[in-house]
Amino acid sequence: MLLHVCCAPCSLGTVAYWRQQGVEPILYYNNPNIHPYSEYRHRLAVLEEMAATEGLRLITSNTYSLPSFFQAVMTVGAEFPARCRFCYRLRLEAAADMATELGVGSFTTTLLISPYQQHQELIAIGKEVAQQKGLFFAYADLRPLFRQSQQEARHRGYYRQKYCGCLFSNYESYK
Repeated sequence: MLLHVCCAPCSLGTVAYWRQQGVEPILYYNNPNIHPYSEYRHRLAVLEEMAATEGLRLITSNTYSLPSFFQAVMTVGAEFPARCRFCYRLRLEAAADMATELGVGSFTTTLLISPYQQHQELIAIGKEVAQQKGLFFAYADLRPLFRQSQQEARHRGYYRQKYCGCLFSNYESYK
């Protein structure tokens, strides 16, 4: 299974869950929404450390283009929740495309562990993208594992961000 990952703290609990289910996920880091670029790189560096520690394969997208992301968001509107739906679709479509490229029949996302994400939107978009691409969207409600995953990240000394990644979310976290 291909696992779209946003950060190491969310990945810890998600990977543990899927391993308990007998699934060894391939991690896929594709997050053109993360701003600034230093934040994007920092999250990736911590994720690379986590993947190495856990013995996981990590694939990184080389498509980071903040101007393109901003232009695309502005076509749907920067307001919550429209921008989030757009961002979910963007990343889940990229994950589905990578799963297809690798010959992997299913995909999911670490975003499902966060109580701060729009859970029902993620499920609907994931299933829709999976159907369009001829894949299976692996769903599990991992939100009960969120605090435990964050505590494990703290225990390991992993960086834990205070916003989802986009400039708009960063701004809203300070309001």
